[in-house]
Amino acid sequence: MIHNRANDESHRLVDRFRRKLTDSISSGKRQVFAEKMKAELDENFYKGDRDQWLNLSRDEALVEIRYHLEKLEAAVEHGESKEKITEYAVDVGNCAMIFLDVMGYIEPMHPTISDPMPRNLSDYDLS
Repeated sequence: MIHNRANDESHRLVDRFRRKLTDSISSGKRQVFAEKMKAELDENFYKGDRDQWLNLSRDEALVEIRYHLEKLEAAVEHGESKEKITEYAVDVGNCAMIFLDVMGYIEPMHPTISDPMPRNLSDYDLS
C-alpha cells in the first residue's frame, strides 16, 4: 500500500512537471507566432490598415480566411519551403484575427489617445 502511494505521488509530480514544461513551450511558441503575425501585418500594411479591414463584411472576412487557407493547403501539398508554409499559416492566423475584429469580438486592451488603434497583437484581448 505504501509503495502504491509513493508511486501515485511520483506519477502526479511527473504529470505536473510535464504540464509545466508543455505550458512553457506552448507559451514560447505562441509568442513567436504572434511576433510573426505582427511582422506580416507590418509588411502588408500597404494593402490596408485596420480601418479598411473593419469595412469588410462577415462573409468577406470568411472568404479571406478560406482563400489563405487554400494557399496554405496548396503549399503543403506541393512541398513548398518552411518559410512559405509559415508565411501562409501566419496569413491564416491574421485573417482569423481580422474576422474576430470585424465581428467585434476583440477590442484593444489598452487604447490610448495618441494611438487609438493599436497595431501590436499584445494590445488585443484574444481570450
